[in-house]
Amino acid sequence: MEVQTLLFKKFLAKLGKGSTTVDLVIDKHEYKLGEQIFGQIVLKGGTIEQYINKLEVELTLRIAAKEQHYSQLIQSFVFDEPFKIQPEEEKHYPFHYELPYNLLITGPHISYDFVTHLDIKGGVDSTDRDPITIQPPDHLQNILFAFEQLGFREKYDSRSFDGSYQEFELTPTTYYHDQIEELEFNVIFEETGIALLLELDLYSFLGEKEIHRELFIEHDLLNNVEQLTSYFQQIIDEMIASPAQYHHSDKKHLLSKYPVTKILGGAAVGLIAAGLLKETIDDIDDLVDDNEDDNTDYQDDDEGFSFFDDDED
Repeated sequence: MEVQTLLFKKFLAKLGKGSTTVDLVIDKHEYKLGEQIFGQIVLKGGTIEQYINKLEVELTLRIAAKEQHYSQLIQSFVFDEPFKIQPEEEKHYPFHYELPYNLLITGPHISYDFVTHLDIKGGVDSTDRDPITIQPPDHLQNILFAFEQLGFREKYDSRSFDGSYQEFELTPTTYYHDQIEELEFNVIFEETGIALLLELDLYSFLGEKEIHRELFIEHDLLNNVEQLTSYFQQIIDEMIASPAQYHHSDKKHLLSKYPVTKILGGAAVGLIAAGLLKETIDDIDDLVDDNEDDNTDYQDDDEGFSFFDDDED
């Protein structure tokens, strides 16, 4: 009778009933760029002994474009040494990942998941999906606060990714609503501050006029929203007063001076350069060609990502 019961349990386990399960437990589900994620992977044995071929965690990026969703692996870590787990046994493995500064920030068309996959020999594999939100770091958030103080609000389609970089798009609601149609900016993270590539779309008699200005904002100023607001007001007023002075250069040219590893969204640019991210935006082939020379500094490494330690609960 016991042999028949065991055979029945094995049969059910092969169908996924009473099989080993996997669960990635992280400390929270909302993080800022540069923040560290801590947690653990919990395996719970089923009704029979099972052999595990591989355990893997993947951070995946999802981009919504053209009414479709595209998924791309950002980084993964694999524990591929087979092991076995006994019925109802629990195994715990520590998990740690540091978010790099050049990931895309979550927006209306940008989202992330941790996908944990358990490859079970002779059985139905187990998968766990944990969505996370990646928010701007404090200094970038202060920039948004400062523009908000000047009456600018983020548009719904802000934080979009066009294959080159992630762009913030804001519209004026008060002070500048009759002078500026739109304010856009891109971000480059430097050791001592943030480089900001600012674009203003001005109203003019000849239609919209696009002007650009490159700024560098040190950490001391980024820490003071009141002073930062006054600084941006001065910058914007100067650009409106003398638009011809800021009309000679565009953002693509300005961005080309910076290593892609420092540009917000540069990690996705590197994926495009490697030919891994396909058809996520309009005219993707043209964007790949345009950015090929700019992406040589991208390095796809595992620095800051640790997964399994020797200790096991």
